[in-house]
Amino acid sequence: MTLDILRLRQEHWRADFGAGDLQRGIGYAEQGRSTLLSLKDHTLLASCRGSGAQTYQQRITLYSTGRQWNVSGRCSCPVGFNCKHVAAALLTLETQQQAGVDLSPLIVPSADVAERRIEGVQPQAVLTLGSHVRVHFDARKGRMHEQTQHRAALAFDYQGHLAYGKATKDLLVRPNPAEQLRIVRDAASEAQLRQRLEDSGLYVALRQSEALAQHPGEHFELVNEVAWLAFVQHSVPQLREDGWRVQMQPEFQYNLARVDDWYAEIEETPERDWFDLELGIEVEGQRLSLLPILLQAIRRTPWLLTGDSLAQRPDEDLLLVNLPQSSRRIALPFARLKPLLATLGELFFQDPSDANPRLRLPRADAARLGGLEQGPPLKWQG
Repeated sequence: MTLDILRLRQEHWRADFGAGDLQRGIGYAEQGRSTLLSLKDHTLLASCRGSGAQTYQQRITLYSTGRQWNVSGRCSCPVGFNCKHVAAALLTLETQQQAGVDLSPLIVPSADVAERRIEGVQPQAVLTLGSHVRVHFDARKGRMHEQTQHRAALAFDYQGHLAYGKATKDLLVRPNPAEQLRIVRDAASEAQLRQRLEDSGLYVALRQSEALAQHPGEHFELVNEVAWLAFVQHSVPQLREDGWRVQMQPEFQYNLARVDDWYAEIEETPERDWFDLELGIEVEGQRLSLLPILLQAIRRTPWLLTGDSLAQRPDEDLLLVNLPQSSRRIALPFARLKPLLATLGELFFQDPSDANPRLRLPRADAARLGGLEQGPPLKWQG
């Protein structure tokens, strides 16, 4: 992997700093104490306000070892080498890169570096989608509260090099120490791609979110969960068809698996007056019982699955539930859940064992299964 100082990442250099210096450097960077002065080759000049009125100067040179940077950071402070002020400068550089700040005024051309100009390249839109679940204590309600945030990050791929933000300056890339690429961004094409995203309902996020905190790109969000589901189901397939590269992070909660089929399996028990019923779905070739899936949903949001709530939900609405032992989710239509829970709902609320994928019913209840035919087609077995 070739490291690029214009795409700096903390994980590539923090090993050269003590834990205390790094933590204090993070604080200084967040307080805006560090000022970047110039960047030439792999050497950064910066200044940093100390805890008092003193301002210290840093000269930082990074040496690539292939997968890591070796940091030689000289500072005018009493510590003198790889101190908190040096860490603050590197963190400030990384933060500004991720925020899309134009750093070209800082770059000092080197006489030994040949510049190659690339223009006329059509950018490919790259959209990355991510989620983050935040759990915190709500003092007003006196209980823990779970909040999920979703973000989309838009970037533009120019022959393998990513640019983002408004195309006011050329994209400068150092593929190797002896060469610099100056990629002339296509502002008109980028504006059309950005407008296409905004036409889908997304708007620029005003606050940073852990959903894509470290991911480069211009960050967007949507108004609510319903809008995110509609965007993924309807807009994302069309964007991909039109040449967009859409990447879903593993934790993105709308990276939904498709339900291929629904089934109901009946098996007689040794006791003649009873039978076992398993209701399930087929997902990517795997049969999954609905009982443990719905149990988790009922326990998580019991108010959504009561009779009154179900009656108010349109058939086309979807309930998102987690797949067992997986980070992925599926969308269950209320057109299927309504007859299912209306027919057998009280059995689910009796809290059977999660380990048992079946319901045991008396033969006298067999007639009630006819209510399950009211939803989408159900494949009966046994």
